[in-house]
Parts: sequence; structure tokens; C-alpha cells
Amino acid sequence: MRKLLGFTLAEVLITLGVIGVVAAMTIPNLVSRIQERVWLSQFNKVTSSIQNAYKLIYDEYGPTSNWELNDVGYDMASIDKVVSLFSPYIPQMANEIQQSDYWRYSIRQYDLQGKKSIFVHKNHFKGYYLMDGSFVFITIVSTAVAPESAANGPFVQMTIDINGLKTGPNVMGKDIFHLGRNKPILTGYPLWWVNRGHCSVKNPSGGWTSGGACASWVLKNRNMDYLHREITEEEWRQVNQWNDN
Repeated sequence: MRKLLGFTLAEVLITLGVIGVVAAMTIPNLVSRIQERVWLSQFNKVTSSIQNAYKLIYDEYGPTSNWELNDVGYDMASIDKVVSLFSPYIPQMANEIQQSDYWRYSIRQYDLQGKKSIFVHKNHFKGYYLMDGSFVFITIVSTAVAPESAANGPFVQMTIDINGLKTGPNVMGKDIFHLGRNKPILTGYPLWWVNRGHCSVKNPSGGWTSGGACASWVLKNRNMDYLHREITEEEWRQVNQWNDN
């Protein structure tokens, strides 16, 4: 009689165990990368809309020094002026504004270190839902705070939540980003003291939110590599040079 060939129960269990270990090692990373692609897609969509509007406004009015903004930080009249300029170019920004309780969600925000990060205050910003479900906080940063930008006037800071306030993870550098500019090209937060420690999972810099500077990296490099490795000084120098253009 021919001997039947097959696997023993022990061999099957060992094989399944190996498959399980490999899956446990690879699937979380795969899911993470897929999620990053979703965030990048949402980020690109929102920033593209804002950039196009910003460019059209700049072409018509010039730098923010021509926008008749009060050179005072957190000035609500100036914020309203900015909204009136952007409204024709960003659908639904003016027609279906929802401002009521965005500050209630600010206590649920986190930085890249996993620490709570209350990055908005109801007396400093105004917030608006956009048509695509994203949310934007708008404020004005005066030339006193940003003297290196004084030649172009105060800059408009926009903090975007690319998937809306109620959808997680609500983390700086993942689905929340700081944008700011008084030149025609939209960049991340452009102040001189913003450094790579403000876009780091492991090595934060004091004085500001870890993850708060990541918009500059994503806008320039179109990836979220900072979630997986530390950005080098040379790489961040290139980001700052791009920011200054």
C-alpha cells in the first residue's frame, strides 16, 4: 500500500504560528501606511483649495499689507475681512459657516508625543467648516510677533483639521496642521524659531507643539516620513529654505 503523505498536526500549528507572527509584524505597518495615504490625500485636497484661493486673492490685492487688516494679533475684524476675501473662492465657506462650538473639541487634540494640545482659543480664532467636511481655524499674526514678515504685512494663520473636528485621531501632524503665509505660495508656519523638533515623534523642542511645524514638511515633500524616523538637520534646513521663498 502506498504511504499517504501529509502534514502532521504539529507542523500545521507551527506554520500557522509563523504566519500569525509575520502578520502581526506587517499588517499594522501596512494599515498605518494606508491611513497615511488617506491623510495625505485629504491634506492635498484642502491645501490645494486654500492655495488656489490664496493665489487669486494675492494676484488681485497683493500681499496682506494691502488687505486692510489691523496689524494686531487675533483681531476679529481682520479675521472677518480674510473670510470675506476667501469666500468667493472656497465653496460654502460663506454660505454655510458653522462656528458654534468648535472650541469644545480643542480639548481633545493631541501632539505627536501623545500629549494634550489645546491649540485654539475661542477668543483668538474663528472656525469654519468647508464644503468637503474639513475645518479651518483662522487668525491673524501681527508683524510684532513675526518681524521677519513685516515687509509683507501680518500673515494669515490657518489651522486645518483635514477630516473635521469629530473625526480622529485629532493629532498635530496627522490630521491637524498649521498653515500661514503673507506671500502667494502657501507654506507651513513660517516663523524663524520653528525647527525640526516641532515635527518630531521622539525629540520635541520646547515652547511649541510637537507636530505644529509638520505642514511645511508635507507641503514640500508630500509624505509623512517624520512619523517613522527623525528628520535630519540638513533636511529641515531645506524645508526652511523652501519656506522662505
